[in-house]
Amino acid sequence: KQLQLKFACAVKTKQDVFLNVGTGFGKTLASILLQLLSDGEVITIIISPLKRLQSSQAESLQMKYGLCTIVVNEDTPSDDYFWKV
Repeated sequence: KQLQLKFACAVKTKQDVFLNVGTGFGKTLASILLQLLSDGEVITIIISPLKRLQSSQAESLQMKYGLCTIVVNEDTPSDDYFWKV
């Protein structure tokens, strides 16, 4: 979709971007497009309000795209070992 590409290009040129579109538009793909095209130099942060959505998105990104993901919320361990890995 053209808006997905426009979003990714804006991120690539270091512009602040806020994408507010409906369910099923493809926000996740737009958000990770730059990361998929990079050589591991890009970190993408996706903020989701629901724990179940956080977990399912993380799992989907791992399975579909082979990305390393982590879910951070109130259930995340706070010990130093976790944050060093």
